[in-house]
Amino acid sequence: MKILYILKSKPDEIASRLIEAQRKGNDVTVMEIFAGFSAVELLESVEKADKVICW
Repeated sequence: MKILYILKSKPDEIASRLIEAQRKGNDVTVMEIFAGFSAVELLESVEKADKVICW
């Protein structure tokens, strides 16, 4: 499964553990809003993902 995490701030310990746990057996992408990226990149990533989680 392709999972996209969209983070609005640096992940805390719980979020980091969840992301790492889901990396096992899944294709996980993490996009950090605070790090900056284009709207086109965001939309393309959302289209490719089976599941999108905002944290």
